[in-house]
Amino acid sequence: MTEYRIDSTDIEIMKLLTKDCRLSYRAIALSLDITINTVKRRINNLVSRKIIEEFLVRVNLGAFGYTNVYNLIVKYRGNTEKIKIKQYLENLGYLFMYGDCVGGVSRFALASKNNVIEELRSLPEKIDSVQVIDFFSSSWRSNFLFSTNDLKILNCLIAKSRAKVKEIAKIIHVSQKTASRRIDAMILNHIIDFTIIVNPMEMKGYVNVGIFIHVEKQHRKEVTKEIKEELKNLLVLGPPYEDIDTIAFNLYVQNMWEVDNIQRKAESLTGVKNLSTILPLRREYFHNLLLEDIERRISIQTLP
Repeated sequence: MTEYRIDSTDIEIMKLLTKDCRLSYRAIALSLDITINTVKRRINNLVSRKIIEEFLVRVNLGAFGYTNVYNLIVKYRGNTEKIKIKQYLENLGYLFMYGDCVGGVSRFALASKNNVIEELRSLPEKIDSVQVIDFFSSSWRSNFLFSTNDLKILNCLIAKSRAKVKEIAKIIHVSQKTASRRIDAMILNHIIDFTIIVNPMEMKGYVNVGIFIHVEKQHRKEVTKEIKEELKNLLVLGPPYEDIDTIAFNLYVQNMWEVDNIQRKAESLTGVKNLSTILPLRREYFHNLLLEDIERRISIQTLP
């Protein structure tokens, strides 16, 4: 397959899909003032060339009791250490995302039903040749009550995020109206959202950069505004990660000096404590524990 470089139309399509990968071809076409066939052809091309690796539903794990969420950026010596890190984290909770980065660095996202900050901070003491480059935590909470249909819908969406409502309704034996209403309810209550995973290595002409900015919480709003202004002419895929004291952006830049400018700008702002950057190569989400929990809940709810 010949090398393919994305153009401005591909970029606009991916921007829309990172915000909602369930958008219809028609909705995308209307938004960009292009034909539906063009949208279909473009998306199929992006998928076949593995630029878009996956259409993904992200689930608020707080609704399943995993109220503590931790992000770790770790540098290690080799594959043996990486395996040990994964095993250590899996013993602390639900390792739901993992990503390789340039330079023997990986990013791990862990959800836990318990507070495991001290265990995570002691990681370098547990495994030799491991350095924690960055670490931040957040809280995911939800009082949402799942119906059996909600859980079955989640199963369908995890298997195929762009599944049509008609298809989901047929699988779980409900009306299309019910399926649509329950999906909308889960979106409205911040239980699910939809995005895409882009393969950085296939984004020819671009370098993927993750920037994590740690701020004093009273200055977060002002810092976020300033950084967004700095990024307005760059390719940012997906909404920023925002928590009490951390802001993160997923950028695709054509020149590394653009990253240097952003770092210098961030470091000059009042309230910025420190920042870190990574160059992601790939990332993967794991649904195994979530699917097990969904099946267990369905079994309990359907008991006679």
